[in-house]
Amino acid sequence: MLNIAASAATQIDPSPNDISFWKSQLSVFLRCPHKYFTVKDSSRFAFDDKFPVLNKFGKTVDTLEPYQEVSPISPELIPTLVDQTIIDCWAKKQYEVYIDAHLDLMPCCFLASIPYNWHNRKDPLYEAKEITKAQYEKLIFDMGNTNLKNTSIKNIISKPGYTSVWKRYWTTQKLYTCARTCGNLVATPSEQFVEKLQVT
Repeated sequence: MLNIAASAATQIDPSPNDISFWKSQLSVFLRCPHKYFTVKDSSRFAFDDKFPVLNKFGKTVDTLEPYQEVSPISPELIPTLVDQTIIDCWAKKQYEVYIDAHLDLMPCCFLASIPYNWHNRKDPLYEAKEITKAQYEKLIFDMGNTNLKNTSIKNIISKPGYTSVWKRYWTTQKLYTCARTCGNLVATPSEQFVEKLQVT
C-alpha cells in the first residue's frame, strides 16, 4: 500500500521522498468500511507480463504485474488471433458509454484511452500498438465528431456514423483493442473478476 502512495507522490510532488500527504490519504482509505477487494484477471497482460510505472519525469518507479504468473501472447501471433477471436462488446451489453475529460464520448474507456497510451520503438509490441493507433484514427473518422460540448449523448449515439461502424469493426475489420478486451483471446470482461477477498 505504501508503494502505491509513493508512486502517486512521484506523479504529483516534485520531491518523491515527501509522501506524507499520500500516507494521510491512504490512512483515510484504509479506515473506510470496505467489505472486500476484487481480484481481476485483467486482459492488459495478454501481450505484456508487466508494465512500468513512470513518474512525471518518465523514470520507472515501480512495475504493474498480474496477481499470478501469465504467459504473454507472442507479438507475431497477434494478427491471426485477432482475426480468430469473437468480440462480444461489454459496453453494448451493459448499455454504457464513456465520456472523457474533454467531453469526447466513446463506448468504453479502453477505446478512449488509445490516444494517451505511450510506447516507443524498443517496445516488442510497437507494431501492434501502431496498428491500434491507426485503427483508432480510422474509427474516429468513420464515427465523426463525438464531442458533447455542443450536442447531446442521444444525438451522438443515434447518428448513422456511430451506429453503423461497430458491426464491421467487430467482424471483418476487428479492432485490436476490442479483441483484447472483449474477445475470447483471454478472459472476457465478465470472466475477469475471479475472486472477492473479504476485508477483515
